[in-house]
Formats: sequence, C-alpha cells, structure tokens
Amino acid sequence: MEVSNITYSYRDVPTVYSFTVSSKRIKCIMGPFGSGKSSGCVMALLRYATQQMPDADGVRKTRYAVVRNTVKELKDTTKKTIDEWISRLRPKWRESENKYLIEFALEDGTIVQSEWLLRALDRPEQVKDLLSLELSGAWINEAREVPLEVFEVLDGRIDRYPRKMGRYKCSYPFLILDTNPPDTDSWLYKYFEEKPLSDPQLAEKIGIWKQPSGLSPQAENLRNLPDGYYQNLAIGKDPDYVKVYIHGEYGYLREGKPVFPNFSYSVHVSAEPLYCIRGVPLTIGMDFGLFPAAVITQVIPDGRFRVLAELASSDATDLEEFVTQRLRPLLAQEKFRRYTYYIIGDPAGASRSQLDSRTCFMLLRRHGFQAYPAYTNSLQPRLQAVNQYLTRMINGEPAFRIDSSCSTLIKALSGKYCFRKMKLSGERYSEVPDKGPYSHIADALQYACLGYTPNQVERDSFSYYYEDVNFESGTISREDRDYTPSKPLIIPM
Repeated sequence: MEVSNITYSYRDVPTVYSFTVSSKRIKCIMGPFGSGKSSGCVMALLRYATQQMPDADGVRKTRYAVVRNTVKELKDTTKKTIDEWISRLRPKWRESENKYLIEFALEDGTIVQSEWLLRALDRPEQVKDLLSLELSGAWINEAREVPLEVFEVLDGRIDRYPRKMGRYKCSYPFLILDTNPPDTDSWLYKYFEEKPLSDPQLAEKIGIWKQPSGLSPQAENLRNLPDGYYQNLAIGKDPDYVKVYIHGEYGYLREGKPVFPNFSYSVHVSAEPLYCIRGVPLTIGMDFGLFPAAVITQVIPDGRFRVLAELASSDATDLEEFVTQRLRPLLAQEKFRRYTYYIIGDPAGASRSQLDSRTCFMLLRRHGFQAYPAYTNSLQPRLQAVNQYLTRMINGEPAFRIDSSCSTLIKALSGKYCFRKMKLSGERYSEVPDKGPYSHIADALQYACLGYTPNQVERDSFSYYYEDVNFESGTISREDRDYTPSKPLIIPM
C-alpha cells in the first residue's frame, strides 16, 4: 500500500497545536470565526489514528464518532471540512451508514484503519443512538449547540475500541470539542470554567484552549483568510457579536430580536448592591406554571423602579414548594423583614386547576400574602409597563435599576427573552416573545411593573398593610405595620 502524506502546518495556529498534543482525556478549543478550529480537529483525529498501537497484524485500528447538532449542519459544514483534508487518502464513504472508512500506510510498514461515524445528535432522545457504540474517541463539532446529555454519553463510550486484550488496548482515548464561544449559562462554561475550580480530579482530566481575538496581534490562521477578514467582519456589527465571534470571548448570544432593546447593562445594572428604602412598600411580581418565578421590586419616592432580588426555577417546581421553600425564606431575610409587600401575579393563576380546586392566588392568600391578579395579560400593556422605566431618566439617574445578583433577569433583559426569528426569507420575527426558560422571570417583571400602574392600583385599592404572617419569631412593629403611604406610588403611563 502506498504511503500517503497530508501537509498541515501549525505555524499559524499555535493554540491548535497545544490543544492537539495535550494528553488530557477531554479537551475543548474555543475561538472566533475562521480561526482553524474545525480543520485542527480533523487533523487531530488523523494524528491520533496514527498513534494507535498496532495489532499483531501491524494494523492500527480506531473508531471515532463525529457529532454535530443537526443533519444539515453535519453535511453542509462538518463533512465538507473533513472532505477537504482527507480526500488525498481516498476514503470510502458509505452513505447508508454515514461512515468514512479510511485506510493508509505509514513509513514504518504499519497500516492505519480508521472508521469515522458521522452523527447528528441535537436532541436528548437521540442519545440512544450512541449507547451501543464502542469508540476509540469522539469529536463534537460546534459543541455549544449540542446538549450536555450527548457529551456525557460520549464520555462513557470512548476507550472501548479496540477491545483490551493483554497489553493491546486503545492507546489514546479522547473526547475533543471545538466551539465558538457560548454564554456563561452554557453547560460548556460551567463544565470547563467553574467545575474544575472545586474538583482537582476533573481539572486533571479536562482542559480548555482559547484562541486570541481576530483583531489582536496574536490572531491565528490569518494566512488562510482574506485580507482584512476580521476588520471587515466587525463593520456594522453590534458589540455582542464582535465580542463572541471576533474576540472569541464568552458572551450573550442573541438568537432573535430582544424584547427590551432599550436595556443596557452598563446603564441599568447597579454597580453597588441595592437595598430597600425604609418605609416604602415592596411589590413582588410572580409568574406561575411549571417554572414559577418572582421578582422583588420597589419604587422609591422620586419614582425610580428598583429590582432588588429574583427567584427563578430551572426545574419544574410545585407552587406550594416554591412559596414555602424559597419565597418565604427569602422574605424572612433581614433585607426584607419589616417591610409591607404585596404580590401581583399572572392573571391565569386565578383559574382553578383541573386537578385542584384551589387557585394560585388562593394558595398565596392561605400563606398570608396579599396577592392580586395583574389587571391585564395583554402583551402590549405589560411591555409598556417595563419600558416606561427603561426609557426614562429621573433626577439624572436611570428610572430602572437592577441588583447585579439578579443574573437570570439580567440575561433575559439582555436578549435571552426575545422574539424568535422565523424560518422565512428576510428579517421576520414572531409576534410574541419566545416561551423559553427566560420568559418566566421576564413575565414576573412585567407583572411587577403593572403593579405600579394606575389601572392596577385603582382596581385593587392597595392598603399596603402587613398580613399577620409569622416569619421566624415574626412580630411586626406597630411603626411598620401601620405605615400607609399618603398616596400610591404611580408613574403615569
């Protein structure tokens, strides 16, 4: 068999080289567009295939899974990149099995035989397709688009081929990932950045390599890109796009049109912790359903709106559990004790459940809360109630401020709560916000803002009195209990 050679230089991609030669079991490389990540991973698979221990017949056998989030992306991008690099090896492509069979000779007389199984695994239920595979290693292409469940299953399927027989075994089991930067909510960020800080064994097992900004003097792969590629790419792009796709940094990735484009992190997120203003009542906005959410807010006497705390649910939670295990303990903290407050919630919570005669508001009142349905559930009044604060200045200060601890709501306002782009030609978006994981906390904010509108206050005639709720030892001073504002704190719409 003829010896084959592929020319690939690491001179312009030193981060790719460092990533490739590392002996860690799990490795991720992250960088901007066009930085050579995918090509580097193809060459890594070939490199590892040549390093496999030969069997008694002098054959170096490996089997790799190549994973992408969708069939279309797998064929349109991943497979084309693979074809570009391995075509000189004359691989056999089996369409019915989505598999490459690669065979070539090395100068030492051994033969490399490597199977590459291409799989689209964008949904957790597709993980079952991996459960019977016995692999040497795997590559997840554009890992930020692939679920954590797929990653975890792949980690358990590598180092299974070739089967260990005496000293003969898989020489280099690996799981490599390449990706454009995700946001800090991603499982990738948590796994590669946060977990190793508290788990020394994991830190030994995994590693992440970050390529430099495309606009920096250290930018990689420029020799293979058009002149001025990154400079031209940056023109007309918003800062979030530049941060993620050109600088290669973690950032919020907007997949649609933000519902609140007037929100600005630098303007609206308080640099210092926000505290309650003595003698001013609190409004708690609540969204119900499977993922309850709440925001604790306060409008201070000059009319500025402040978000002091949030409660978001990442898992399905019963409302009773949410109230008793999370909301009441939060309100029992020193920061919120001795304050008058009331709840404005999703008006759908006034409907009786088919399985339970109680409504959400009946449950809240049974626990001693003053709780009222929002006067409307129409989208435009809800959005207007928030925007009236986001778009105004009062006494030289933003009318809307949010405590930096409210990370879920900040991400929602930054673009995670969005109008989803429709799969049609042109820039067309859905007419209602996407009901994703950030919609619950965003809806809670809207209900809280409705609580300060004339329609809500006039309808429910809030008295601002404490209910007889016994938090901890729970006695409420007469000064606080009897406090009633001289007039409702309302900002005209």
